[in-house]
Amino acid sequence: MGKVLFCECAYADLISSDLRRKIFRSLESAGVEFAAVPDLCEMVADGDKIITDGVDKIIACYPRTVEWLMDAAGVSCSAEILNMREMGADEIIERVTSGGSGNNAVSDPAEPVKGDWVPWFPVIDYSRCKSCRQCMEFCLFGVYELSDDGRVVVAHPRNCKNNCPACARICPEVAIIFPKLKESPLNGDEIADENLEKARVQIDVDKILGSDVYSTLHERKRKRQKRLIKQCDIEQAEAERAACAACDVPCENAPKK
Repeated sequence: MGKVLFCECAYADLISSDLRRKIFRSLESAGVEFAAVPDLCEMVADGDKIITDGVDKIIACYPRTVEWLMDAAGVSCSAEILNMREMGADEIIERVTSGGSGNNAVSDPAEPVKGDWVPWFPVIDYSRCKSCRQCMEFCLFGVYELSDDGRVVVAHPRNCKNNCPACARICPEVAIIFPKLKESPLNGDEIADENLEKARVQIDVDKILGSDVYSTLHERKRKRQKRLIKQCDIEQAEAERAACAACDVPCENAPKK
């Protein structure tokens, strides 16, 4: 039997502590070889290396979410994904522990973390994405960029605003996933009714952007560019101030004492 990768989902209250603890301790007592990580989303956002060598099962959330998180991390993995958001602990343990013979000794899973930043950001399902760029034009915070081959990518996940899934609501292909969201299918759950979801998207587009979609997107793009320019000015000013502070030679324009 291969290894198990266990995501503790420590930055959101989506999975009960009791469920995670039961799975965690059952893996330990069954002698299953496994690696526990606090949060796969955080690892992807920070560019941390995700080790999947020998992993044949991943205990995390929705399979579609995990698949495209791995894609965002540049990891190829064909492991079976066991979804803690829908499966019970007994079912997961039964699927994992048959034939287990490892001897890992580990501590309890991490409790939900209350930090300054929750790993909240979009993940793109490229099996659905048509690169229409609507998400990129809509976002005011510079989360998205175009890759060299013209593909929309989540370039700056930490720029995303917590609990804002607005770009996913207007994606015409329902291709944007927010792993920490409770609402299906924007959380990565399977899309049961294509027509229903695309009709919902159109309603959301009308509510959010109004009747003149392109004009509204153009105005949002202008605001986003203005915001980015302003941020560059701030960063340049801070850099110049730091350089002057470190300089022993008085600046020419410094006030005379």
